Amino acid sequence: MLDRYSAQLLLVNAVNPAPLAVGPPEAPIFYPPPHQTEIYQQHLDHLHRFAAEHFPSRKPDLQVAVGDPPSVIEDTLRHHGADLVMLPTHGHGVVRRLLLGSVTSKVLHDADCAVWTATHDAARAGLRCHHVLCAASVDQEDSAAVLRAAASLAQTYGAELRLLHAVDLPDAGLEYAYREAIMAAADHRLRELRQETGVHAPYDVVAGDPVEQTRLAAIQHGSGLIVTGRGRARARAGRLWSQLYSLIRESPCPVLSV
Repeated sequence: MLDRYSAQLLLVNAVNPAPLAVGPPEAPIFYPPPHQTEIYQQHLDHLHRFAAEHFPSRKPDLQVAVGDPPSVIEDTLRHHGADLVMLPTHGHGVVRRLLLGSVTSKVLHDADCAVWTATHDAARAGLRCHHVLCAASVDQEDSAAVLRAAASLAQTYGAELRLLHAVDLPDAGLEYAYREAIMAAADHRLRELRQETGVHAPYDVVAGDPVEQTRLAAIQHGSGLIVTGRGRARARAGRLWSQLYSLIRESPCPVLSV
């Protein structure tokens, strides 16, 4: 990403020190964490080594801050600005998946810039963007921006772009005529978006769970990146957010949400 966009890199390490517990679980002895100056220097040294190993030809800015990681990231964005935040997520364990307090979910919810994230398995593939899949919504106010972002990324990487809109229809008992009408309306709206944005990539409108249909399409086309939207009504938790979290967990490739 840095090479493609000639961007400057800021590496941020947030440290949230906790007391050291020694002894058996039933009777632990807690020792206070080391002095903050000592913590800062240890992690700054580690960040220097990390930068030298992974970005040997660059001179990234380095920042170590003591505090809650999501708050550190939010403060960094406020003071430094950024076009893109890139961070991993564990995405495993039923309880952990549903925790809205996790670092990734808080950054996704609060950041105003684009966020790239992936589970460990999805991130191992790196950024081999021969194919970009845009998981488009036709009824969100940022739909056009999502299409344009996907088209820009695909052009930058010389990748093939495909649009996908999955319609989560009501129960299977819905009359055939109504189902067809819903699908036709979604197809019409997506064609309008393509015309509005000038993004004339091939597209599919399919019926089914959006997360599963997106996952299957990414596998089918060998997608190296999924681009999707986060919506702007971030103060309101809803289905959009649960779908986004599920998509990131289940995706076979990294997800860029804008």
